[in-house]
Formats: sequence, structure tokens, C-alpha cells
Amino acid sequence: MGLISELPGVPMMNNPPPRWWYFDENSTGSLPADPILDQFTLPNTFWQGSPSNTGINFIAVKVGDLNNSHNTDTELRPAGVLPLRTEALVRPSLDEYLSIPIRYEGDVSLSALQMGLRFDAVNWEFIGVSASDVAQVSAECFNLNHVTDGEIKFAWFCSLPDDNARPGQTLFFLTLRAKKAVKGALSPLQVDDSMMRSIAYTPEGVMYNLNIQAEASRRTLDLPSAPNLQVVCAPNPSSGAASLTINTANETSPTAMVWAYSAFGTRLLRREIPLTGRTTTFQFPESEQWPAGLYVWKVKIGDEKTEGRLIKQ
Repeated sequence: MGLISELPGVPMMNNPPPRWWYFDENSTGSLPADPILDQFTLPNTFWQGSPSNTGINFIAVKVGDLNNSHNTDTELRPAGVLPLRTEALVRPSLDEYLSIPIRYEGDVSLSALQMGLRFDAVNWEFIGVSASDVAQVSAECFNLNHVTDGEIKFAWFCSLPDDNARPGQTLFFLTLRAKKAVKGALSPLQVDDSMMRSIAYTPEGVMYNLNIQAEASRRTLDLPSAPNLQVVCAPNPSSGAASLTINTANETSPTAMVWAYSAFGTRLLRREIPLTGRTTTFQFPESEQWPAGLYVWKVKIGDEKTEGRLIKQ
């Protein structure tokens, strides 16, 4: 569109021009859908600022740059591109489940972020999303109305400085099921700006565009274990109770801490359990009563910790 200082045919009554124009709905003249491209015919009656007579029926027209294409304020232009990282499952088999992180790997803290994500709905079935490292990520951050078509919209904002998203943190996990066996590495996710513009803001208000990159992985529902700690949740998915098999190479701690959470962080269980040698099996007796959905378990022994996702069917 280029840089303009006024709408065609609209007199500049003050400087700067008003952000809103109010027109009597009975005025003659047309209100085109795009006054930049069309001839804008000014109605006979108009006001600047707010209408003084609230009994008059009026039409309000917002004057502005909807797509930011001719904004002269440099602070409102993207300052660059920040990377997100996800994972591509190597040779997924039929019905294999995958929980992948959407991890922020930029070099500045973020206070707000929105993005449109698209996954291949031919190859993958959506199972659920779950929170991770970043505070204030909740179910309300997601628009899943068209998830069967592979579309996810995500919008997040934090009001407290301590809750900013920081480099290396995982925004959330996306859990999928492979609908078919595929040779090679299958990258399920991409940023789709046509669905929702993918941008992020720093606490100072600087805006960045976002892109997403994939790395090959053999991750399924469990996170990569700590060097001296491996935990397997089974059966997973489960229609009844599940258990954790904890394998540790470090026997200096006699106990392990175990937690279970809902997909968005409501704590369901916290328990300290004794370790029986290098391999210990811990049953989730409560898990049999949990409704169908996605759950998060965490295990910590000393300084070692790991976590994963449990699917209840």
C-alpha cells in the first residue's frame, strides 16, 4: 500500500488524524470495504472524537493500518526472527505415540507470543497438549476448533516478569499418534502465518517473527532420561492403572520423589517412595480412576530428574 498520511477524500481535520470516525447511519454516501483502494465518499454528517448525542444511531469506522505494512514506528516492526524447535520422529510406526516439545531457543525473554501451527493430519492424529516450563500456559491459550484438519492456534501472555518465557524453556508439549508407518524422519509441525501471524514480544515491547525447526528424535511419550535415571511408564496408553519402572545407576539416594499432574499443571499426586535397588516399580493406584486424557508424571532422585506423558483412554 505504501506510506500515506490521509485516507483519500477524507479531510484532515486535526493533526494527528482521529483514530475513529463516526457517521450518522442515515447519512448519504458509501462506506467501502477498502477506503485505501476505493473512492471514499464522505457522508454528509460526521463527528470527530466521540458522538455527543448518544441517541443518534451511528457507524464507527476505525482508521488504521491493519497489517502494519506502512507503519513508520520502527519499534512496531519485527526486530528479527526468533527460533522455536520441535522434533521429527525417525521412522514412526503405525499407532506410535509421540510427545514433542515446542521449545523456545531465542536469546531474549518473552512476555507474549502467538502462532499458528499446522501438522500433517493425514499422517498424525491429535491426542492433546500439555503445559511444561512456561508459566500461565493453560487450556485457554489454545484454539483447537480445527485440530482435525491439523490446525492449532496458540496465544500466550504473562503479566508477571518472573513468568516470562526464557531461552531454552519448553512452551508446551504436543502429543500425536502416527496414523501410518513412514520411512525416514517425519516432521509433523510447521508455523503457518496464514492461519495466525506468528510473532512474539519482549517485555520492552519489541516484536519478533517466529519460525520453527525440527531435529530428528526417537522420543515417544517419555522425555530423554537423565544420565543416571531412566523411567518407563507402562502400559501407555492405558485404560486402567499405570506404573513407573525406575532404573537408576546411582544408589546414593534411598528414595525417589514422584509427582503426577493434569495436562495443565493441577497436581494429582506427590509421593516419596523407597528405592529397592537399581530397579523399582511404582504403581499409580489412583491412575485407574483418572478420566480419559493426557497426564504428566515426574520423577526426581537426588539431582537427577525426568518426566513423561501418560495417556488415559
